Amino acid sequence: MEEIDWDNLPPTTVPESAQVRVRGFTNGEAAEKLGHVVVEYVGIMGSFFDLSLLEGVTVAVDYDAALASIDQGMDGLGSGPIDRPAMM
Repeated sequence: MEEIDWDNLPPTTVPESAQVRVRGFTNGEAAEKLGHVVVEYVGIMGSFFDLSLLEGVTVAVDYDAALASIDQGMDGLGSGPIDRPAMM
């Protein structure tokens, strides 16, 4: 396997308009730092994967509320309860 030259990655495919949202954290400073780290890592992933259609990334304490607040592109998506398997 070829080694990755981290100092010379291909340009990222993440659009400049993509946003990172961090929601529901009580420590604003930690949330801001987390947001910066997510931006950095998503940018790196965009050098390896085509993320040109990415609109944004949301990191949230309350997943259900965050999902319900995101525009899914079609009416009715994300508006109902989320079915999850029981945790063991």
